Parts: sequence; C-alpha cells; structure tokens
Amino acid sequence: CGVVGNDLYRICNDGIRLYSSKSDRDTLTSSGHYADNNYLHDIGVLNGHGCGISLSGVGLRVSHNLIHDTTRCGIFGGGNDCVVEYNHIRHVNLETEDTAGYYVGGNWHIRGHIIRYNYVHDVLGYGRKGDTWTSPHYAWGIYLDDDHSGAHVYGNIVARTTLGGSHIHAGRDNLLENNIFIDHTKQQMQYSGHGRTHWVLGRHRKAFQEAMAKPAYRKAYPQLVEADMDTIWEMTGNTFRRNIISYTSPAAVLYRCGTRDGNVFTDNASDHNLVWHGGLPVTIGQYGMKNTPGSLTWEQWQLKGFDTHSVVADPLFVDPANDDYRLKPNSPAFKLGFKPIPVEKIGPYASPLRASWPIVEAPGVRETPLVNTKVALPPKPVRKQTKATAPRVEAGGWPKDTLMVSQQTNGAPIRTVPGTLRVCHDGANLRVAITVPVKDAAKLKLGATWTADDAAEVCFRDLSGPKPGPIFVVHGFAGGTHESVTEAGASPALAKAVEAATQFRARIEAGSWAGEWQIPLQAPGIVYRPGLKLGFNVGVRRTEADEWLQWVGSGATHSLAKAGILVLQ
Repeated sequence: CGVVGNDLYRICNDGIRLYSSKSDRDTLTSSGHYADNNYLHDIGVLNGHGCGISLSGVGLRVSHNLIHDTTRCGIFGGGNDCVVEYNHIRHVNLETEDTAGYYVGGNWHIRGHIIRYNYVHDVLGYGRKGDTWTSPHYAWGIYLDDDHSGAHVYGNIVARTTLGGSHIHAGRDNLLENNIFIDHTKQQMQYSGHGRTHWVLGRHRKAFQEAMAKPAYRKAYPQLVEADMDTIWEMTGNTFRRNIISYTSPAAVLYRCGTRDGNVFTDNASDHNLVWHGGLPVTIGQYGMKNTPGSLTWEQWQLKGFDTHSVVADPLFVDPANDDYRLKPNSPAFKLGFKPIPVEKIGPYASPLRASWPIVEAPGVRETPLVNTKVALPPKPVRKQTKATAPRVEAGGWPKDTLMVSQQTNGAPIRTVPGTLRVCHDGANLRVAITVPVKDAAKLKLGATWTADDAAEVCFRDLSGPKPGPIFVVHGFAGGTHESVTEAGASPALAKAVEAATQFRARIEAGSWAGEWQIPLQAPGIVYRPGLKLGFNVGVRRTEADEWLQWVGSGATHSLAKAGILVLQ
C-alpha cells in the first residue's frame, strides 16, 4: 500500500504511519508499504510526539517527502530492510528534546536499514536549561539510538543541529559514508557506547534472543546465531568513511566519543574523511572512558589509528552561504573517493498524483523562530534527615515518615502501586530503606543483572563544594547482592571503594520485597557536617510490570541535576 502525493497539515498526531504485521516481522517478509512525494507540515498539534512519518516493520519505504514544523521528528522509526531516501526534513522537533530529524531505535537483529540522499537541516529541539525553555536544544540530524545496528547511512546532507550530524548510540556494524555534515554546534559526529549495566540491555537481550530463535532471523543473520550475550552490548564494527565535515564554531569538536565501560572506539573505524574547521584546530572530545583525557588533538587522534588517510582542507562547496553544498570540480573530496550527491532528486517531484504543484511552503518557525521562555520552577524536593540508630526497616530504627517512590522516569505518576522510601543518617553512614510492593513475590527475579532482575538503585553526590562531586550509583538486588557502578561517571577506584564499604540486605515477604543500604560517607570521600547537602534519587526496577519507578522522575535515576536534595542535619 502507498500513501502518495498528499498535502497533510495540522494533524493531531503523526502525519503518516507505516506498520508491518507481526507475522511479517517474524518471517522478515517485506510489507512493501511506502510513503512517497508527500508534503507534511504542522504535525502533532495535540500530541507532542507527533512525527511527520512514523514507520515500524519490514521492507517499508519513505521517499521524496518534504517535512517541516513537527512537534517531534520529521521521520521516526524503522525496521529490517527499510529505506528512507530523498526526503527533505527541516525545522522539526518544536516541542521535544533527545531527538533528531530522522530518529530510529533498534536492536542488534534489526538490520538492513538504508538511509540515503536525505537533506536534513535546522533540526531544532526544545527543552529546559535551568529555568529557561530554549531552542535549539538537544538534537541530532540522523540518530541511530539504543543498539540500532547494520544501517547504511549514505549520501545525506545534514546541516545545523546542536549535537551533530549523526549519533550512533551503542549500535554495531553501522556504515556511514559519503555524507556531508555542516556547522553543528557542539560536535559534528557523536559515538556513545553503553555501560554494561545500562537499563535498556535487559530488554534488548530478551528481544534479541526471541528473534534469533526464529528461522528467518537465523537464516538472514548467521553471524548473530552464536552471539555472546555477555559482550553483545559492546559498540563495535561501525565505520565512518569518505564523509565531508565542515564547521565554523570555535568551540566545536569533530567527534565526541564516550562510554562507561572501556574505549568506545576499540573496534570501530574512521578514515578517508575530509575535515574543515575553517582553519582552526581540529579536536576530538572524549568522556566517560577509562584512563583517557577529555580531548585529543587531531595528531593524537591519528596516532591512535583513526583517520590516518583523512585530510584537513576546505571542501570547496559551490555556495555554502546559500546552502548549495555541491562540490567544485577541484574539491579535495574527490581524491578521497567521495561521490557527488544527487541533490536535484531530493524532495517532492511533479506528478499527476501530487495534490499541489508547485508546492508553496507554509510559514512556520523558519519565518517566526521560537523564543526562549523563562519560567518559575518549583523548589527541588528537600528532605531534612535526622539521626537514626539502626539500619532496619522495622519501626523504631527509621523515621516514621516515608517518601513515595511513585513517579515514572518522565515525572508523571505511575499507574501501579508505589514503593516507599525512608532515608536517615548517623553522622557516618547514609542509610536508605526501600519497600517495593509486588503482586506475587514468588515471581520476583532474584538474579544480579541490572534491568533484567528486580532491584533498586541509590544515587547520590556531594553538593557542598564549589562544584558538585561525582555521582555514585549503588544497585541493590532483591536477591540480596549489591554493586557500585561507574555509569554516572564515578571513577572505578571510588566506585569499588563504595561497593566494598556498603552493607546491603534484602528481605522478601508475601506482597513485597525490601532493601536496606548502609553507605559510609567516607568511602566516596564525603565529609559529614550538619547541613551537608547531597544530590539524591532512588530508582526501582519492578519486573512484573516491566516498569521503572523513581522518587523524582529525572530520566536516568543518576541525572541528579533533575532530582532531589537531601540535607543531613
């Protein structure tokens, strides 16, 4: 089925949806659905997640569409053997952040995605910084999120985002080549690997194993049949080659690379690219990696084995001031193997099936830009803690008052039974007790794998210095074990010290499980004094409802800038 030649505007939710049936997904049978030659604008007028075109399935195609002024992405989603090509996407994400012009999440078995010859520019994004709602904010051009793997991103032109032309978030075997990235504010390309305890991994491992048990997937992806579940989360096999990257912001970096467990670039490749920072030095940003500096010079980057054949030179665009990114005949890109992009084919085309021609583009934020809005914020939750005598959940050892663990990660109320939280200290130890109601305690998952098993996490940091201290994350499992992890940026040495010093115990009853932490403040180097402030949050993984609960909904529980504060009296 095809959706062809329409003008769609002022749509409450998504403009077009292309979905495959479950049987098509299970057998990797192409649905053949497509959206071609449409003009979509002012999408999502009632739903802040309204996308121009949303797709999910096998063998879907989105081509030659013009999309602008959407509350979320221009195009969202994908699947096995889908094709997104020749689309013009601009001025999107008017009400959302952590987003892109084209966004697709995935899994290691969702492969064969082709993203080619799209023109994506002025991807805005909208979100809050402190007390100000602002735009542009927190957006990429082409976003391969959460383990999306095996994609071919080819021949796209991506200009002017805050966070980069593309972002690979922990995927494997993606090939990005022959693209042009222009003037992104912070970095031009971003690579973010998972930590081994990332919340999405439990769900993705389960979905991957279920898919790879099906004959169609075993036949299509024989290299994945014997995949090691202990290492599949590692970001490997990605290649970035023969791309043109041109940017002018003095503070911008070429690449931003990071992970919480090891070097994100251990088994990935980057070479034969043409880079131009307007004559300024080219640098690479690094974060969250073990024993690595925060930035590298271009020469240091090359000594690590990356971009050894790449060239720093002006790409010689025809007229970049007017967004003409065709190349002059003497461009150095051609010597690196770059192929011309057929820009004349991008976007809608004349056809008897077109609703209107020529298209007259409707006004929107291009003509009337979004303005920053300052708001009065409610105070962060502050809990003043009195001294307690024993780390027990029973009455008498803990404060009588309880806090409710009742928010989703986005801050909305949960729809199930909330957990309860008690917090106190004795001058030397931070003590935390959580009770998590469950329908059937016999079905609790009592392993020690974060996200896969029933557990809770305590996240805290010292706010007493001129700058906030590192964030510590201590997981406690319903099975009785605990671990301290580095996912929020704590050094391995300090995380190990916190784990060794922490006492944790769990107790299971008919309709709940409870966990108790005693964390010596000196283990992470925090010095107690009356009035000590700690950034603080608690999160719970309840597997029976496949849900996350938090004291303060902050996205990741360790995003303490959005969470609460403890004041230790």
